[in-house]
Amino acid sequence: SALNTNGGAVSNGTSNGLTVSLSDANFQAAGITFTGSTSYTGHSGNSDIVTDGHNGTSWLLKGQNSAQTGNFLFSNIGTVQTGDQIQNDSNGVQTVAITEG
Repeated sequence: SALNTNGGAVSNGTSNGLTVSLSDANFQAAGITFTGSTSYTGHSGNSDIVTDGHNGTSWLLKGQNSAQTGNFLFSNIGTVQTGDQIQNDSNGVQTVAITEG
């Protein structure tokens, strides 16, 4: 199912982290496709995983547990799974773990 949020932010209010799937025009979390939104805030434990399925631009590390790609901004996340380039845009030191799966 799809939900058009008309630009509103989406937040994870569940008791656990979720896997969020990003595509070119929307993202999906908890089985719901959100269209019209470009902002997602994950679980307070920073355990959400973003899987990158969009064609595109590099990821910018924005600060602690926050990253942006194109118009999409993800906060309170723990992992980004992507094949795209990653850049530090936080004006600070970032610790990055690179894993292969």
